[in-house]
Amino acid sequence: MLYAVDRIVLQSQGPVNQLFSVNNLLISVWASAPTVEAYEIIAQTARDLGRQHPYGVAFANVVSTTTAAGKMSPEVRERINVLAHDETTGLRGTAVIILDASPFARAIRAIVSTVLLMTRSKLPTKLCSSVDQAALWLAGILPHDANAPPWNCGTIESTLKTVLLRAQKSTPREASANAYAP
Repeated sequence: MLYAVDRIVLQSQGPVNQLFSVNNLLISVWASAPTVEAYEIIAQTARDLGRQHPYGVAFANVVSTTTAAGKMSPEVRERINVLAHDETTGLRGTAVIILDASPFARAIRAIVSTVLLMTRSKLPTKLCSSVDQAALWLAGILPHDANAPPWNCGTIESTLKTVLLRAQKSTPREASANAYAP
């Protein structure tokens, strides 16, 4: 099954942080530290998707390097807290995926887990260390939507892997809408 993938560049300096939307699944891929402006774009994109998909949207927040998670400013942490409590986004849940097995990544996961507990958000959030773990969790919260094909663990996992490959190969000049992913 083919899914249309829309790509939005969040930052064009240094490593590119990217945002993808695939039906009612929003996927961010961080290669460098997140910014407040990037989270504003994520919130607005989630609201836009929520209007297109009234049954809700799921969010996969992929940290491809521990550098991105380790350098969050207090302003970014506050913006994440605001986004987690923003009921206008239509978000049904967020999978935070830190793709690194190093001891530093384990420490970052512990910090992120603590931050998530402290936000006391009603938004379900799962901290994951792999794409397959995130896909399994997202399959349980991603709503069926009449405006989108049904999701299952396999289609979510293949979509996440395809988006990650595309993000690794992309440059800011290659930002294009309506590219297709299996």
